Amino acid sequence: MRLKAAIFTAIVLSVIVASPAVLRGQAILERDRTFSVTVGTMPEMLSAGKYAYVNPDITAEHFRFAAYGPEPVTVELVHFTRWMSTYDILRLFASEGWKPADLAILLTVKAKYPDFDPKYTVVALGSVWQDELGMAQSPCLEVYGSRLVLRGASNGFDKDTYYLAIHR
Repeated sequence: MRLKAAIFTAIVLSVIVASPAVLRGQAILERDRTFSVTVGTMPEMLSAGKYAYVNPDITAEHFRFAAYGPEPVTVELVHFTRWMSTYDILRLFASEGWKPADLAILLTVKAKYPDFDPKYTVVALGSVWQDELGMAQSPCLEVYGSRLVLRGASNGFDKDTYYLAIHR
């Protein structure tokens, strides 16, 4: 009997873990705004963003701007209604046919849409670097008081975190 219960539990858990639809039921994906951008150069985008602080690890040495070409890229600003791990977010993005935006897109959205002043943290999960402690970090925009900063964020994000996703 215990073996049957264990097998049943394993099957149910594998369905829950593997199913984006189940995750979507637990954490509602909310779409907030759509942007259409053409990516520029990193120095140009950093300058245009007018950041009060930029993490010293966010440099052209650590990040290469992807070659998006002259065609505009459609980007969606989204968030979830509960805490999510990076793994779960990436699975849900894939189920929607999206890929996570990288640093180039994050900087370009802020540079091309000066009225885009996030109230909450906005993360670009498509770019990752390892900080001095060995932690994986993704670039994010965050407001401290009235100052906009560009810093790193690590795994696990609360319901007040937003993400940029690229339509494939």
